[in-house]
Amino acid sequence: MSSLRKRHNLTLIIGLAILVAVLTLHLALHFGVPGSLSGPPSAVLRTGEMPVRPLAVMLPAEEGRPSATTALDGQATLLPVGAGAKRLIALTFDDFPFPDATPKMLEVLAEQQVQVTFFTIGHKLTEHPEFAAQALYQGHALENHTYDHVRLIYCTPEQIHRELSLCNQVIRDLTGVAPHYLRCPGGRSNATIDQEALANGLQCVDPLVTDIGDMGKSPAAIVRRCEADAHPGAIFSLHDGVPETMAALPIVIPYLRSKGYEFVTVERLLRGE
Repeated sequence: MSSLRKRHNLTLIIGLAILVAVLTLHLALHFGVPGSLSGPPSAVLRTGEMPVRPLAVMLPAEEGRPSATTALDGQATLLPVGAGAKRLIALTFDDFPFPDATPKMLEVLAEQQVQVTFFTIGHKLTEHPEFAAQALYQGHALENHTYDHVRLIYCTPEQIHRELSLCNQVIRDLTGVAPHYLRCPGGRSNATIDQEALANGLQCVDPLVTDIGDMGKSPAAIVRRCEADAHPGAIFSLHDGVPETMAALPIVIPYLRSKGYEFVTVERLLRGE
């Protein structure tokens, strides 16, 4: 009888141990393992650890466009249904920087937690180099908008080369990062400009850009244009130093995010990151 009781007790202990192990695994899979899975979803996991999926909500599909899954944990990523590519939009701002307006622009962008591309006028950045460091610190990209903001279509090849190379040098000297993209003043380019751009390590993005036409427009008009022209892969051209644009951004950005868009720099968009 004593031997039978011991076997019974041993079986009971083993059963309880298995139950505890199962419950522990269940809790770990649903709520995460404290101390081992903290950090952003993209963090590298150690061998044996299980990733914890964030809660998600399905956004309704628009006609002709896929629906998207957006994370609700503040780290959100976007998972388009079907195509497997992210719905990316790049906001760009010409004529950077303006000493009176750029601080407010950087403040608005920081509040909205977006990274953008500033097409930079070289001589203006030379006069106000502090904005280069601040923009870079916030994750923005500085690209080439010529040194003197001249209409390149009226320039000789030698003049084009000077404008592009001088602006490249200013950006590289102040940030340590060489620019890769050119936006022509006035938004017009030609084969000669494209050739000189390539010689300076630049790609002209004018044919890829959607000009929002924000200068001289009301905030409401800017919002309507951005909403109407939004599509995956869009590059919006706006301007630094325009108060109406800064007033429109806190409306445009949340709206497009609610439609499943992610805001990235031009370089990240063209690389599909």
